[in-house]
Amino acid sequence: MQADLDASLGLEPGRPREAAWRMRLLCRALAATCVIVAVTLPATILFMWMFQDGETLYRAALADPSAQISAHVPHDLALWQRLAGAALTLVPAVFTAVGLLKARRCFRLFAAGTYFDPEVVRGLRGFAGMTAVSVALGLLMRAPASAVISLSNPPGERFVTLGLASGDLRDLFFAGMVWAIAAVMAKAVVLARENAAFV
Repeated sequence: MQADLDASLGLEPGRPREAAWRMRLLCRALAATCVIVAVTLPATILFMWMFQDGETLYRAALADPSAQISAHVPHDLALWQRLAGAALTLVPAVFTAVGLLKARRCFRLFAAGTYFDPEVVRGLRGFAGMTAVSVALGLLMRAPASAVISLSNPPGERFVTLGLASGDLRDLFFAGMVWAIAAVMAKAVVLARENAAFV
């Protein structure tokens, strides 16, 4: 039975412990990566708004680096524009960071050998939910963030940008998949508890 299970999981006979060790090492690395990204993402956004030129920030506000710029974008921005733009852009980034910390909780549980647990389900749902909220807020903040860049322009040359980037759709699709996986895991947790009750 164990040999059949190992074969179905792609494990070589007699080496399940090594595979489990590698999986736990990978989960620890992913948990650490979640923390690093959760910390560096807001810092990177703040750095970008403080030191990048207006055209680069406008492309970032569009969430499309390849976008063609037809509006007059000032090269230099005032400090208040940079601070306001950073504050607006940090709003969705904070939710992304919170979602990554929830994903970290899942990876830590996996590294500890805990799989069918309500905490795993909550972590997966939290990550999916925070990702979806981050995308929605990113869409809402895109217009005021782009407007902030052009507020120093003369009348008639100010603009507000609206749009849905391909990355937004990708992130929403990914969040939906994780939410579906969490629903399956929730059923697995119930089945595992029922099986444990019969033992």
